[in-house]
Amino acid sequence: MTGYMYDMIEVDSLLNNKYVQLHNGLNGPFIFPRYVYHATVASCIAPLKERLLSRAYWRATDRDFGPAFYTTISFEQAASWASKAEEKQIGEIGCIVKIQCFPERYSGFNNVLAFLGDTNPLWTQFIVDHRYECDERGSDPCGPAHPAIVIGQMADNKMDIVKDEYDRNQTQIMDKYSFFYERMTRDKHGRRLDALQLGNQIAFCDEGMNELLSLISYFTYDENREEWVEHDA
Repeated sequence: MTGYMYDMIEVDSLLNNKYVQLHNGLNGPFIFPRYVYHATVASCIAPLKERLLSRAYWRATDRDFGPAFYTTISFEQAASWASKAEEKQIGEIGCIVKIQCFPERYSGFNNVLAFLGDTNPLWTQFIVDHRYECDERGSDPCGPAHPAIVIGQMADNKMDIVKDEYDRNQTQIMDKYSFFYERMTRDKHGRRLDALQLGNQIAFCDEGMNELLSLISYFTYDENREEWVEHDA
């Protein structure tokens, strides 16, 4: 089914711009997805149709890459997020929004932070700093220079547990970021997770980027058919 597929778009000449930060050693054109998926609940569909990027709706704390509109190229990953959103909000229906990207409409690709390939110390530091230093007053470890788009792996879903463990034992921990890296990249059985197993996320951090994105459809789960069903936006 085409709703579950994605392809990629080349954005030329980005690597020649000194502000583009790519941490995987790429030496070719920047690749941007044709489609991304966002997990939400049914009551949010109408506002998203009006405006996809609105900082008023972004959670200020406890996000890997700071306040942003979080998406993924994986339909299955978005389905997992939507199911969790439904579990947390009684009476709501989990939904997946399919969004088409039009990079040719946007000229701001000079401020992209992309952690591609395997995980690395800079990825760990970026996540830990934003998990700890972002607050409801708008504080951000990047200051006013936060990237417009951040692309990278997800921290494992145990972050709250890991933070509690660190806070209890921080006086005995010599290297904060190594402590988090070891726990962020392992499953509950202690097995190391590679970049694909951790999952992917693309965070749009600038609400001025609405021209880049267009909502084209959304999905709800049909219990009788045991599948996600697509609806026109």
